Amino acid sequence: MTLLDNARQATVAAGSADPITVSLTARDDGEVALAVIDRGVGIAPSDLAHVGEPFFSTREPGDGMGLGVYLAQGAAALHGGSLTHRSDGDGTTAILTLPPP
Repeated sequence: MTLLDNARQATVAAGSADPITVSLTARDDGEVALAVIDRGVGIAPSDLAHVGEPFFSTREPGDGMGLGVYLAQGAAALHGGSLTHRSDGDGTTAILTLPPP
C-alpha cells in the first residue's frame, strides 16, 4: 500500500492525469517482481541514494514521516526480498522483489 500511496501522491503533485502503472512478473525460478510506476516529476539522483533511509522524505515538512519506504524495505527483507527505486526524471519506478515461497 505504501508504494501505491507514494505513486498516487507523486502523480497528483505533478498535476499528471496519466495513470499509475502496476505490473507483476513471475520469473522461471519462482521469484516475483511487483513494479509500481508513477507519473510524478521523478526523484533527483542525490535524493534517490537516500530513499528508504528512516525519516528521509522528499515531501513538504509535516506531510508524512519518511518511514513508509523504510518499513516496506524491512518487510521485503524479512521475507528474503528487496525493494529498489529507479527514477529518470520522468516518474519513479518502485520494484518489490520476493523469492518463491
